[in-house]
Parts: sequence; C-alpha cells; structure tokens
Amino acid sequence: YNLSIEVSISPEYKIKADKIVYIYAREWKGSPKPIAAVRLNVSELPKVVSLNDTVSIMGGKTLSSVDFLEIIARVSMSGSVTPMPGDYQGTTGKLRAETQNKIQIQINSKL
Repeated sequence: YNLSIEVSISPEYKIKADKIVYIYAREWKGSPKPIAAVRLNVSELPKVVSLNDTVSIMGGKTLSSVDFLEIIARVSMSGSVTPMPGDYQGTTGKLRAETQNKIQIQINSKL
C-alpha cells in the first residue's frame, strides 16, 4: 500500500529554505530506525509525499509488514539524519497503516 502524507511547517517558524526535511515512518513502539523515508528541502513545503514499500530502507521490514506506524517529519538544522536539539518536528503518533489514506503532519515543535 501507499501512504500519502501532506507535510507543512507551522507558520510561526521562520526556517531557511535550504534546510533538509526528513519524512519517515517507523514501527510504533518498535525500533527507532526508519522503515521508509524521503528527504526534501524546506523550500518544497507544503508538499504531499508518498511512502510505500519501494522506499523501504530497513532490511527485512516493509511498511506493509507492520501493524502500527508512526510518521515523523523533521527539519534538520544541522543536516544530520539523527535528531538534534534545535531541530523542528511533527509526528502523527500511533497509526494503523492500512486504514490511512491521507495523513497530515505539521512540523510544530522544537526539539
């Protein structure tokens, strides 16, 4: 299946257009490592992105192989894939993957 995720940034945040945004899915209460991910720049937001089994990055696991997911969108101020203080993030919390058609995430908190 395909997860369609609309990502936006809270208007109160003034973030440089060249900063990197990571949008990723991970297993709810499982490994913190992403199962699938895409990368954009802040200048491309708001945007709808797709996560599916073809963008899986974790060996052996696919989006369709887990019952519950969490989708995270994070602006990396350092460029690192690892969350750092000063990054901005939004999350969906717990989702049952196969019941989702369009997911909306607003990057609305600072780490």
